[in-house]
Amino acid sequence: PLLLAAALRLAALLVFAGGLPQIGDANGYLYLAREWRLHPGNFTWLVSGVRPPLHRMLIAPGLDGDPVPDVWGDAPDAYPGVYLIQIAVDLATIALVMLLARRRFGPRAARWAGWIAALYPQSILLASGLVLTEGPAAFASVLALLALDALDRRLDGRAGGAPLAGEVAIVGGVLGVGSLS
Repeated sequence: PLLLAAALRLAALLVFAGGLPQIGDANGYLYLAREWRLHPGNFTWLVSGVRPPLHRMLIAPGLDGDPVPDVWGDAPDAYPGVYLIQIAVDLATIALVMLLARRRFGPRAARWAGWIAALYPQSILLASGLVLTEGPAAFASVLALLALDALDRRLDGRAGGAPLAGEVAIVGGVLGVGSLS
């Protein structure tokens, strides 16, 4: 499933990048990511807007120029680097979904979950033509579920009153980072 997912997303990138209609938020993410690239030590811009602050840092390395379109009202130029970051996050999410399904339900469920995630049309198109936070949000959600699964397994197997503060802190940290990205 991962190889097919990668091939489909890269093919969609070659076909659709820059050709899909942009939405206002996508432009906003690119503008804020540009600010991070121009002023990486200045965190005052993190408090501006309602967009998640860590998402800006995630996509900033993929910018290869100024996201301001040449003509007012046009979509910004395509940013293959941003799309490649989104595709990598999407592929990592698919791998983690398969891992979680295998842990909870077995290898057959992992295969099915992998194929469903690999062939989900919206993920294929979103990762290759729009700049949105859905990919990192799904990735953070799966990380949180994996952390919760580890905590659940620890609760099942704990002897006596073994402390769980470390596992609880990991779950909280992953959820916190996820909400910021």
